[in-house]
Amino acid sequence: MLYHLIKLGEALESEVKQSEGRLYFDSVNFGVWVSKSILYIEKYHKDSFIVNQMKQSYKEIDYTNNYTFYKLMLSTLKVIQEEENEEKEGAKA
Repeated sequence: MLYHLIKLGEALESEVKQSEGRLYFDSVNFGVWVSKSILYIEKYHKDSFIVNQMKQSYKEIDYTNNYTFYKLMLSTLKVIQEEENEEKEGAKA
């Protein structure tokens, strides 16, 4: 699931629009990806700093800053994936 969310997020880059020097999304795909991503981190990383940071940032997004949120969310998902992979490797050892 996490790998799929990251790939979906990376694919969203092609939907970025620009207006008055700002990058933004206005697609339903962006909203769906954000919702799925937040559900994932809430389910598997509940009450972590990451979840709290995402919730706060989510409350503050609008069309003028949703690209910034997108970059934060995508990088957060990648960090979570690295951590989960390290945990799996540690469990195997």
